[in-house]
Amino acid sequence: MSEIICCKCRESNYYRSGKVNGKQRYKCKSCGCHFTINDRIEKYSVKQKIVAITLFKKGLSLRSIAEVIGANNVIVLYWIKNIGKFIKDTVLDSGVQSSKDLEVVEMDELWHYVQKKRKLWIWLTYSGARKRIIACEVGSGGVKTLKKL
Repeated sequence: MSEIICCKCRESNYYRSGKVNGKQRYKCKSCGCHFTINDRIEKYSVKQKIVAITLFKKGLSLRSIAEVIGANNVIVLYWIKNIGKFIKDTVLDSGVQSSKDLEVVEMDELWHYVQKKRKLWIWLTYSGARKRIIACEVGSGGVKTLKKL
C-alpha cells in the first residue's frame, strides 16, 4: 500500500475519520484537513463546462443548464465564476496599447440570482476589430461596478 499523505500540507500525520460514499476518510493532524485517497476524479468533461457557459451566456437559468448537462446548479455557478475570474486575471492583464487600436467597442452584461435574492453581474467589454475581450468586471449591477470597468 502506498503511503497516505495529506493533499493540502503533504504531511503523513493523519488518523481515520469515518467513511464517505464507501471510501475511507482521513483527517490530517497537522492542518486539520479531511481527505480521501484518489478522490480527484474529473466528473465533468471540458465540453460539458463549455456548453454550460455558452448556455448561460445565451440566457438560460442555472437550473435549466444543470438539467441539460446533468450536473448540480451550484457546480454550474462555480464554473461561471471561475471563467469570470480567469478572464479577469489572465486575458485582461494584456491591456490595449492605445485607443487608436479600437474601432468598435461593445459592452455586454450577464446576470443571475445567487442564493435567493442577490444578483451576480458579469460586465464584459469587447473589441470587434481585434475580436477579444478588453475588460471584465464581476459585481453588482450598479454604476459603481460599471465605473470600475
